[in-house]
Amino acid sequence: MTASTTPTNSLTPKRSFGLLRLIAAAVIAAIVNLIVFFLASATGTTITTFGKPMGAYEPIVASLVPIVIFGLIVWLVLPYWRWIGGIAPVVGGIVAALTAIAPLVIVGGASGLWLAPMHIIAAVAWYFGTRSRRLSLK
Repeated sequence: MTASTTPTNSLTPKRSFGLLRLIAAAVIAAIVNLIVFFLASATGTTITTFGKPMGAYEPIVASLVPIVIFGLIVWLVLPYWRWIGGIAPVVGGIVAALTAIAPLVIVGGASGLWLAPMHIIAAVAWYFGTRSRRLSLK
């Protein structure tokens, strides 16, 4: 009895996460951030950024664009710099979480209190969208 093996092509780049999972994480973050936006609206809060009221499309764009663009960059360099796959989820998640301070300091008030969780949601989406498929139970 022989075990069947799938031949590996040395020209096929090895990546620790898939684009589909990254895009799914970004879409989930956009939906959750849109829900946060509507919750803020339901409480009577008009979220303002730089003095202008925020529209419903902005949480979607602000969630999708950075996660997809930076995730695509990480995904493209992974075959050449394998080490980046190990640090990208954690470092990117920490950086995104630290950006939650900005709305509290710059925007302030109720707008800042509603925008900060949106940054945390994006940080969590980044982490789960870019972490390795291989999980260790050590």
